[in-house]
Amino acid sequence: DVAIQMVPPNQPGLVQRHFITIGMSPYASEDYIRRNGFPQTPEDLDRHNLIVYGPAAPIKFPDANWLMSLGRDNQGVRQPSIYINSNLAMLHACKGGAGIASLPDYMASPEPNLIRVLPGIEGPRISTYYVYPEALRNSKRITVLREFLLEQAAGTQF
Repeated sequence: DVAIQMVPPNQPGLVQRHFITIGMSPYASEDYIRRNGFPQTPEDLDRHNLIVYGPAAPIKFPDANWLMSLGRDNQGVRQPSIYINSNLAMLHACKGGAGIASLPDYMASPEPNLIRVLPGIEGPRISTYYVYPEALRNSKRITVLREFLLEQAAGTQF
């Protein structure tokens, strides 16, 4: 009956309410940093392995691969080392020391061996939407579920 989407729906007959906003930041594992150094500036990314979303990834927000062009001005984009099609797989590749990835803060910040790199650089912020059919606008269970999910998310850094 409900969906949580990363883009507002454009279908008629659906109600959308802002749900949460997810922050994206660059992360690398402690092992990767030990082997390759800590990038201090966006330009330093030219000498690092980047893990980015592949062409088949079901990405629903703009600038998903923002690390490829960060600090490049008119120099084109960096060539990534790995293309991956899911956040979870990207998280595991990053934890395994494969490179630097832009990850949702709520997934990466609790990981003990991941380090947020490029201090002061903010990645995209993605709004999510709680979506349901217009026919369920007055449904108590739709409202209770949204309130429950927001309560569960309240202590999480997004």
